[in-house]
Amino acid sequence: MVPPYGGGGDPNNSTAAAAPRAPNNHPQGLPADAAAVRGVLRSMGVGALEPRAGRALLDFVYRYAADALLAAEHFAAAAGQPPGEIEAQDVTLALQAQAAAGAFAAPAPVADVLPLAAALNAAPLPAAARRFGLRLPPEADCLTQPNWQVDAEALARGGGGGGVGGDM
Repeated sequence: MVPPYGGGGDPNNSTAAAAPRAPNNHPQGLPADAAAVRGVLRSMGVGALEPRAGRALLDFVYRYAADALLAAEHFAAAAGQPPGEIEAQDVTLALQAQAAAGAFAAPAPVADVLPLAAALNAAPLPAAARRFGLRLPPEADCLTQPNWQVDAEALARGGGGGGVGGDM
């Protein structure tokens, strides 16, 4: 059984009691998870980071972990374990399933992509119109046209402003 979030003790001992989370002693008042992400990035040689990038990376870590734990819970339920209880084997299987599904697929080799890029870039772009202002598609293709029609029959009957569409 995996100890609850923030648990302490021996990670190989499933009976270890959960220790309370340590108070926030990180510089700049960062949460423990954000400080851990910052530490990983610094160990990889990243010196400066925009705050938005750090939050996005932390969001990715949370989402990846939540997806893995949810999949592990499904694997545990399929194995007949009580609801809410997962084991390390379930988490390992969930992570392997995510990797096999292509969660982190490697990009195509550059040697394979270069001929495709050259073929695509060989076609010239259309010349830009020499006019000022907002460039919209032809009038028939614009979504700026009114999406209603005046009912001429209702106007002829004296229905005031007329109906919208057909028989209203």
